[in-house]
Amino acid sequence: MSKKLKLSTTKCHKMHVGKMTTHCPDLKVHNNNMEITEKEKYLGDILVNNAKILKTIEDRQAKGFGQVTQALAILSEIPLGRFKIQMGLHLRQAMLINGILTNSEVAYGLSDNQIEALEKVDEYLLRNLLNAHSKTAKETLYLETGTKPIRFIVKHRRLMYLHHILTREENELINRVYKSHLMKPTKNDWVNTLSKDKKEMGIKLTDEEIKTYSKKKFKKYVKEKINIECMQYLNN
Repeated sequence: MSKKLKLSTTKCHKMHVGKMTTHCPDLKVHNNNMEITEKEKYLGDILVNNAKILKTIEDRQAKGFGQVTQALAILSEIPLGRFKIQMGLHLRQAMLINGILTNSEVAYGLSDNQIEALEKVDEYLLRNLLNAHSKTAKETLYLETGTKPIRFIVKHRRLMYLHHILTREENELINRVYKSHLMKPTKNDWVNTLSKDKKEMGIKLTDEEIKTYSKKKFKKYVKEKINIECMQYLNN
């Protein structure tokens, strides 16, 4: 006998995103009215009815400091000798960067303050790895460890996601959504954020040209552009 899917009344919520221009229909879960909520966590992101990303950034920042504490505890408990910094950078990538930048390739409308909030977590880890003074310039932290600020990691992921979209079949959903954004772009949306990234990095390739690149070749190209912009940023 096949079992029908039974939804949970405590896990199903109703949320209206954006301005209330029309009446939202009543939604039910097994004859019970669905509970209305203003925010909900979904796949690592916090969805809010005002469509802003602030709550997600605050959550990621708090999560990041927790991961930094774990990473520093691991480094203090294991005698790594001269490999301590190298292992610390591996933990940075595995625990911190991959933890707080989940879904960052599709993030848009990020303000400088929100980016800096995430970078403060990263800089806290780097200062502890190098035993650097609190007044040590943050540029020194990145140059000494050969790492890049989080803003450039996000740009790299966003551009690689663009390549992924462009190499999908024409009828695939992400390809169709991207083309609809191109037709009707709005302020600070993903397409405009991407255009800003390309302009700042001096990338003049069209979508059709990017599509002809293999993933490996485009990744190398983007990395070179990122390195140039990153050095200019740190020098300034």
